[in-house]
Amino acid sequence: MPCRSDYMEPNERERESITVRGFLKGLGLSVKPAGGYGDVQNLDRDTERLCTWCKSHNVTNYSLELQIWWRDHQIADQKREVEAARLSALKARVNAIKAKLTKEELDTLMKGA
Repeated sequence: MPCRSDYMEPNERERESITVRGFLKGLGLSVKPAGGYGDVQNLDRDTERLCTWCKSHNVTNYSLELQIWWRDHQIADQKREVEAARLSALKARVNAIKAKLTKEELDTLMKGA
């Protein structure tokens, strides 16, 4: 069987790190040096920096790639917020239901789970 190098392909977070760091560099914002696979450990921090920058600038004055990234990022943020609100409401409902149960009923419920 011939040798292959497909294991060396960057994963999704590594590709996103490369993209985000490229935007930060292109905007003149400093980034720490990283290898060819980006800086996955700091991806969330770098994404937050880019998001903050985009909120305070008119991205339509910048590259189409940045505009697309910003649009997609805003959509993903909205979905996360909706899901967080849904889970919070569900947790509140569960807690309200549990508050109506006796200790014995709660214990029985927990043993069955």
